[in-house]
Amino acid sequence: LAGLKDLDAAVSDIDDAIEMDPQSAHSFATLGMMRISKGQPAEAEAAFKRAVEVDPRSPDAQLALAYFYWSSGRPGDAEAPAKRAVELDPKNVLALRALAAYYASVGREKDAEAPLKALVVARDTAASRIALADYYVQMQRAPEAIPLLKAAAEHKESLDAATIRLASIAFEQKRAGEAYKILDDVLARTPKNAEALDMKARFLMREGNGDAALASARAAATADPKSVIAQYVLGTIYNARGNVDEAIAAFAEAVRLNPGAVVAKAELAQLQLRRGDARTALQLSQEVVRQAPQDPGALLLMARAQAGSGDTKAAEDKLKELLQKNPNSVQLHLEMAALQLSKDRAGARKEYDRAFDLDPNSVAALAGLIALDLSDKNPAAARASVEARVRKSPNDPTVLLLAASTYAALHDEA
Repeated sequence: LAGLKDLDAAVSDIDDAIEMDPQSAHSFATLGMMRISKGQPAEAEAAFKRAVEVDPRSPDAQLALAYFYWSSGRPGDAEAPAKRAVELDPKNVLALRALAAYYASVGREKDAEAPLKALVVARDTAASRIALADYYVQMQRAPEAIPLLKAAAEHKESLDAATIRLASIAFEQKRAGEAYKILDDVLARTPKNAEALDMKARFLMREGNGDAALASARAAATADPKSVIAQYVLGTIYNARGNVDEAIAAFAEAVRLNPGAVVAKAELAQLQLRRGDARTALQLSQEVVRQAPQDPGALLLMARAQAGSGDTKAAEDKLKELLQKNPNSVQLHLEMAALQLSKDRAGARKEYDRAFDLDPNSVAALAGLIALDLSDKNPAAARASVEARVRKSPNDPTVLLLAASTYAALHDEA
């Protein structure tokens, strides 16, 4: 019932999720993305349905039912009431936003264009233009976004938001100098603009300027302590710099601010696993899977956490399930090989061979096979394999490091 009162915040959560990771937006269409109260789902569903029966012409009642289905991990059931809400009131801004967000979150991005265009017609505001522009950027259609953003920039209240997006487009189009100039102009007007500081941090990090990126990300988090995006960007930069504890703290804060931030929660689980806290990693990965039950990355994360916790049987079962759906995944074969090493060396070799067949350039697969050759007392095979690869890729640092490690294992110090 609380959902009836905060639909707008729910859609805003979806918008944050998509901004954090546009390529994995579908993972946000499930439990936790929109903060539905825990407790009695059957009774809640009955109440939402009753609301529709009592007032079948109410867009809000239809949206509330869609919201319930969406947030309960039943996105397929959410489409009909969401579309019905738009049919009842074609100019209902919240209904149009919700329907567009729904399509984006379930991987039907092309279907999101129509309600976003209708939103501009229904309420031709800077905000609606920016929403449509964001869609075009995510769909790699930046030229269509630019005029919308320039129009939005003519309004004082949306000047900064629109120009920040124009800076992002400029950067992606290899016009970095112009992108920084746009952001600097925004920051000259509003020095504590968290969105501009975050964007600048991302630019700097991509250009390899880690110190300046970190300073900008910290400034963003300070300027807006309640920004999930700011904490996520800060965590990403700390992680890239190898500052594990600081990255964990930032991602944990992002999750605290929005428990449905699946991408931040997955990053947090990965870091806990790397730090050796498999128990916490497993708990987090289980939450991620509950929120994104069909996401292969979430399931793989859970398998890794299960293996790290000592439950190799559960991890193996999960990997087998994933391999059935993705038999040509090099990464999954490598994961299975690593899991098999301690108990079934022949099985591990088979998995490494399969990964190598799928990707002859996989250094990880080659490293696994060489490690098996060395432990099987077959140094000639190990040497032959690594030398063949060095001849093929004489300037690849990863290959050269593998060769050095192999020679060291063979006691060939020179």
